[in-house]
Amino acid sequence: YDIIIPSRHSYLETRMQRVEGYNYWLDDTEIPIFLIPLDVIAIPGQTVPLRIKENSLQYALIRHLLDQNENTFGAVYMPAERTAMVMFRTWSRFGVTVQIEEVSHDTPHQIVLKCKGRQRFRTKSVERQADRSLKATVVIRPDLLPCRISDPAGRLRGEFRSSVWPEWVWKLHDPYTIMRKIRKIIARDSPQVNLNVIPIDPVMFSFWLISAMPFASRQRVEMLQEDSVVIRLVNQLRHLEDLGRHFYCCISCGWEIIKSSNLISMSTDSP
Repeated sequence: YDIIIPSRHSYLETRMQRVEGYNYWLDDTEIPIFLIPLDVIAIPGQTVPLRIKENSLQYALIRHLLDQNENTFGAVYMPAERTAMVMFRTWSRFGVTVQIEEVSHDTPHQIVLKCKGRQRFRTKSVERQADRSLKATVVIRPDLLPCRISDPAGRLRGEFRSSVWPEWVWKLHDPYTIMRKIRKIIARDSPQVNLNVIPIDPVMFSFWLISAMPFASRQRVEMLQEDSVVIRLVNQLRHLEDLGRHFYCCISCGWEIIKSSNLISMSTDSP
């Protein structure tokens, strides 16, 4: 098995056409955008491979966007399980802008897309158009990050050493200290993971964790909804510490399957 295949997504199509253009909005910007419900959770910085069937509402909307030379839509998570559909009204208030990077029309009766998650947003209002598509007004959410508290070696920076607060208090709120703890857990529980592929930026590191680690869908959505990067990382650290002490279980029956230390990596990008 070639573990490079998943990261390249070369299983999609051999002849993918590049779609040029990249929309980026400043924090707290209010923008109009078409919404597409997906049964996968789009995450900023992560690739979203899609196969859109011809008889679906998503197909017509994607064709409309491409015909208008637009390549960005808003992805909201819609669980495939009927029991989780009651949560859709709450979860649809939040989403991620998705950029179409590559497209293929070679496969009959469907469009194959290679997309990338970009920016988080909260939905302000949604209107259903005459063609049943969803047009929304959304607000781009910021990723709030404090100034750097420690240096690369883990020592407090000068302006914090003279503080009345002890060092351990500052480090509770230092994203780089939390990141070091998480990396140690990954190295201990998943030694097959190449730590060099993990982002070093706290914001992208937190998004990588949401994508790569075995969190439940509810946990992923809750983490993505959090604007504070430090709080997001603290929650991820807590969940990873719990995962290291327990077995991975079947989501349907609860049967114990395997411990994290016995997992085999199927991709160069993540466990």
